[in-house]
Amino acid sequence: MIELKNSKTTYLGKTPDGRDKFALDCHINAVQMRETGKDWEDIDPTIEELDADGSTINFTRTPMLVKVGKDSKRRIYPDRTDLSYWIEFQKPFASMEKPTRKDRWFYWNFAHAIIGVLITNTSVKFGFRLKDSQAPTSITIPFSTQGITRQGRMLYHNGRVVAELKLPIAAGSNLDVDGELVQKECSVVFGAGQITVSLDPTGLTYPIEIDPPLEVQVGASADDADERESDGEMHPVYTVIQNRSTTSATTRTRGGYRFVSNEFPTQGTTIDIAYLRVYIYDANYDDAYFNIHFEKLADPAAFTTTAYNITNRTITTNSVTWSADGIAAGGVGWYNSPSLCSVGSPAEELFDAFSPTAIVVITRPNADILIKDLRVRAWDQSPNNLGAILHLEYEAGAPPAGQPYISRVQGVAGMRSWSY
Repeated sequence: MIELKNSKTTYLGKTPDGRDKFALDCHINAVQMRETGKDWEDIDPTIEELDADGSTINFTRTPMLVKVGKDSKRRIYPDRTDLSYWIEFQKPFASMEKPTRKDRWFYWNFAHAIIGVLITNTSVKFGFRLKDSQAPTSITIPFSTQGITRQGRMLYHNGRVVAELKLPIAAGSNLDVDGELVQKECSVVFGAGQITVSLDPTGLTYPIEIDPPLEVQVGASADDADERESDGEMHPVYTVIQNRSTTSATTRTRGGYRFVSNEFPTQGTTIDIAYLRVYIYDANYDDAYFNIHFEKLADPAAFTTTAYNITNRTITTNSVTWSADGIAAGGVGWYNSPSLCSVGSPAEELFDAFSPTAIVVITRPNADILIKDLRVRAWDQSPNNLGAILHLEYEAGAPPAGQPYISRVQGVAGMRSWSY
């Protein structure tokens, strides 16, 4: 059995009055795992073992086990502690040699298209790149399973979802009038032991990137999203979260970031430090001008494609304004929001009301500026360890009056999904 969690707690020592102090970093994706009876360890997709002829690659510190064969078969074991069930994709074309490896990517480079498989810390993804108009617009991939049943796009083992055959999205290299990549949905047809993905490339400019048709996922694609204010269109599956303020509602967007943990401080806890940490990937989109709220619920839900799924949430009355230009002028990378825990802050309002098991951070745009656009990496970016982080530092509660304080370091039993 594999257990996962999305947060890491650090014991910082004692305060002058003898209370324990902790720091909690809560990630969108899973960051630690453990097998039954063993200690927690960081998830690490580094290649640990390679067989003699280079045909099988094992990732031994990930929740799943992936084997990429010299015969171009890709077998995925969703739980590395139980090899009785698996998913195997055979090669779609007869002439496919051993794949080329680049970091965590294993790919087959053809004259007009590339087929690849990516192993991250919490997922396995298959992707395609159509280089030019001579690339095939339809591909059929044979696959087989053992110990797995399928209902629609979901794959189950003993009643639990172990993988999702996700609806592929194709993105061309051209931009629409709002400066976004033009995208189209692909069609997916299931046959006997095979899956066919097809695309009408009309309106897309080559090269075209197609998202994976299968994802063995233990992270949280639906735990970050952005929403277009004009019509409420949601984007929970995308590589970028846009936080954009502008006078035009058609391009104004709000962002949402959801963090899950059983290690959050309890109701009434004093939060000493709190901020949102995001990865800014382009210095052309590094101007912030929006208000940061928390959703005012103890256990807010993940994001969906339902229109206005961010706007329609109840948010804290209190907020913090992030107003800064050229944040990434010194280089792309990780940057912190302003403090979220001052007196009258959204953090104070949330923890005064709840002992949360999930926290949603929402960025509310402003309409009194020509344009301020902050774009940050989402969970769906590959590799998917660049999603936002919520950082909290807090103190344990004071001892009862007249009683000595007994130190108790908080445990790390918080778990997140995919528990077998």
